[in-house]
Amino acid sequence: MFSITKAVTSLLCGIAVDEGYISISTPITEYIPELIDADPLFKQLTVEHLLDMRTGLDFVESYGWNPFSKMAKLYYGKDVVSQFKKLHFKSAPGSTHYYNSMATALLGVAIERAVGVPFAQYLQEKVWKPLDMEADALITLDDSKHRQAKSYGGLVSNVRDLAKIGRLYMNGGMYDNKRIVSKKMD
Repeated sequence: MFSITKAVTSLLCGIAVDEGYISISTPITEYIPELIDADPLFKQLTVEHLLDMRTGLDFVESYGWNPFSKMAKLYYGKDVVSQFKKLHFKSAPGSTHYYNSMATALLGVAIERAVGVPFAQYLQEKVWKPLDMEADALITLDDSKHRQAKSYGGLVSNVRDLAKIGRLYMNGGMYDNKRIVSKKMD
């Protein structure tokens, strides 16, 4: 499902906002404090910038054949959080839009840390069970040591359950007369 995972991650972020775990106006360094020393601009990067992909990060979303590219390291490397510390900015957060998986990778870590449970567990409790999914989903991890979910492209599911997520979006966060996520952001 690759980038469809990004939509599911943003859904989980909305639920975390509803539950009071996350504020979209909060700098990412509140959730990933080790970024404070990586680059001073991280203190200006908010959750909203990650959701809107207006990060300003110098990260190229390229799917070429270079096994040493930042994208290859994100998908196939180990310890995604250590990769965050090597990031730099090419523009100020919020100034320009550029689609990139690194934004959602940061968001996934922020969600896990804010809610205090692994990505897969939060997904199971807040989306899979309430939507009465037909099969278990899987999320790939960066490695067996760090166990960070690939929130930017690692979800594995089936078409029927994916359609239920689509219907949740179409119905403004409602499913079978149950509110799963609100329409508002904080």
